Amino acid sequence: MRAHRMLRLLALAALERLTADTRLRKTMISAQRAAVLQARREGRYQEPAIISVLAATDAEETALRLASPRKKAPVRVPRAARSRQKA
Repeated sequence: MRAHRMLRLLALAALERLTADTRLRKTMISAQRAAVLQARREGRYQEPAIISVLAATDAEETALRLASPRKKAPVRVPRAARSRQKA
């Protein structure tokens, strides 16, 4: 019982760390995208380079989203079941 609780606490701590790391990486990706778009507006780089960096940024963001821990979707109770529960 005690070992199970310890493992659960360790798993929770690991999940919290992963969530924090994911949030940080998303913030970094957003800042990178903003900087690239600003450079585009200023004409600092050729368009093919901008497109390449934006594509790589999009790919990294997609990979991060797919690998991120997801919150469980709330369980929805059908209306018919809700009315039965009230009765």
